[in-house]
Order: sequence, then C-alpha cells, then structure tokens
Amino acid sequence: MRELRRLLAFLGPYRWDLLMGGLLVLIETAFELVIPVLMADLIDVGVENQDLHYIVGKGIQMGVCALLALVTGLLYARFAAKAAYGWGANIREAQYERVQSYGFSNLDKFESSSLVTRMTTDVTVLQISIVPTPENMPCPGWTCTSKQARLWVFLGAPGPPRPPWSSLFRGCTMPLMGL
Repeated sequence: MRELRRLLAFLGPYRWDLLMGGLLVLIETAFELVIPVLMADLIDVGVENQDLHYIVGKGIQMGVCALLALVTGLLYARFAAKAAYGWGANIREAQYERVQSYGFSNLDKFESSSLVTRMTTDVTVLQISIVPTPENMPCPGWTCTSKQARLWVFLGAPGPPRPPWSSLFRGCTMPLMGL
C-alpha cells in the first residue's frame, strides 16, 4: 500500500483527469444499462399494444442513450489517456533525476539495459493499469468486443461439457467472429 501511495503521488495535476475518467465510465455504464430496460419496455408495452408512436419514442430514447454513451466513452478515453501518460511522464522524470543523482561508482553496479527497462517497460505497465481497455477488462455478456468473444470461444467459456466436435466448430467460426 505504501508503494501505491508513493506512485500515486506522481499524479500531480493529472489527478483531476483520473477522477473525471472514472466518473465518465460510471455515466457511460449507466447509459448502456438503460438501453436494455428501454428495449424491454418497448416490447412489453409498445409491441403488445401495437402502439407505433410509443415504439418510435422508445427507439429515439434508445438512440439518445447510445449517443450519450458514445460521447461519454470518448471523453473517458481522453481523460484517462491524459492522466496515464502524464503520470508516466512524471514517473520517468523522477526516475531520470534519480539516476542522474547517482555517482559513477553506483552507476557501475547497474547494467544500462536494466535502467532502460525500468524507465520504459515498467512505467508502460503502470500506464496500462490506469487506462483499462476493453481487451483487459471483463465484459458483461451483451457488450463483448469481437476480440473478447474470440478469446472467450477459443479458451472455452466455463459451462457444461462440450462434445468433441465443438473444437472444430470453434475453429471454423473464428474467422467469422473477426468481421
């Protein structure tokens, strides 16, 4: 926990961007969760009563929710990327200053490849942890991306035992899921 606090201290002016990104994710999720409720209402009330005006109204509401989810998702990506890359730049700057403060006798103890790895790969891993993408987040069943669906099918989602021919079926349908 102490290390996390130490790393979060480098957020500095990007703290606001991180908080805005988190808030926008919550708002985007709320919009995406309202759409199935509107669809259920459209079917239960509008289709059952054959009310075209009601169906069109619910369709417009669903379109507005989808558009607002798109806008908040784009804004989230902007704020999260700004926070992650600013945070990474601050960490790299602190690392560089620390390495510059070492004496030559201390620098001889480190290999240059190790220092380069610390300043690039390790910080990149931290940046990725702050900007979750659909590839590294679990998804609800109805919002899976094609990459997640392919991975899910390839690895075999937990469930009842599958017949032996299911692997062949998965292999044949894999190219279609990429479209």
